[in-house]
Amino acid sequence: MQIRSTEVYMDSLGKRVRTLRENMNLTQQDLGDIVGLHGTNIGRIESGKVFPASDILLKMSLYFNVSCDWLLTGENAFSQIFADADITKLVESYNQLSQKDKNEIQEMIDFKIYRANKEKVDAKSLNLNYTGKDNMVG
Repeated sequence: MQIRSTEVYMDSLGKRVRTLRENMNLTQQDLGDIVGLHGTNIGRIESGKVFPASDILLKMSLYFNVSCDWLLTGENAFSQIFADADITKLVESYNQLSQKDKNEIQEMIDFKIYRANKEKVDAKSLNLNYTGKDNMVG
């Protein structure tokens, strides 16, 4: 792995933050309110003039649903995950919801996954019990 200068990380981090913010239709002040900074400080991060503290970096990564590693280096599957416009729209919509609504959606997703897994297990158990003969009584 090649070591890059802090300036390179600051500049590329700023570009990624700006892209994420703009994709979410947020102003610098909106993002600042979310992570606990003034909007002008978001502008300074985006322009590569300052580097965010680790807690701010973590808040950004959690809000944008990306890793800190991606924010810092751009190295992970982010572009593959969000290449689909439908997924990007879903993430944008999700981020506009209240925490209560997010929790309800997570419960629905968990239930759907549970049901899908249960159906797979049920199908496998049916195949395991299959003897090759019709199971009809008669």
